[in-house]
Amino acid sequence: ENNSLVNRFYCPNGRNQLSPLIPKMSKFFAVSRAFGRGDWRKIIELEEAELDEAEHKQHSYIMIGFAYENLSDLENAKDNYGKALEIDECEGGALEGLARVYYKEKDYGNTYYYVIRGLHSIEEIDYSIPKFVKLLMAVIIKIFRPTRSFKSILDKTKGMDQTREKWIKWALEFKEWYEKNIETKDEPKVH
Repeated sequence: ENNSLVNRFYCPNGRNQLSPLIPKMSKFFAVSRAFGRGDWRKIIELEEAELDEAEHKQHSYIMIGFAYENLSDLENAKDNYGKALEIDECEGGALEGLARVYYKEKDYGNTYYYVIRGLHSIEEIDYSIPKFVKLLMAVIIKIFRPTRSFKSILDKTKGMDQTREKWIKWALEFKEWYEKNIETKDEPKVH
């Protein structure tokens, strides 16, 4: 029996076993390119086009919510983050998104509610990104940004956990401010 790499990906009848993955990877790369360019409308278009077939719809809703948030369409952002929470009530990305959106609307009561839920979900789940995922992301970025040095890309991907850490720091500062000033109605001094 030949156990070569080629034989692992091809059935005996010659059918390519990677074929089902190609459309998913194609969408992933298209969304990554749009994200890198800040083309929020393209992200919405791509995610909505494949929403019915999405295996993990909550992640699509988070991406759509994030895109709407960046377009300052906060109602649609809240709607999509909410849809993600209907699927998974502990989805950290949706909880963080809703906290950010309500903060932007100066609705500090709802901000506090989602900050608390987001912080509790982080306690239950390890969100640190495995090294091999960071390496894979560096390779993908290098494909789309061939003029950048691989070392500089790798350095940036090593810090991917910083986004989560920044949110946690902001959330803890907001929580402290809110609990201290809930009755005084002072504007928060964070973020």
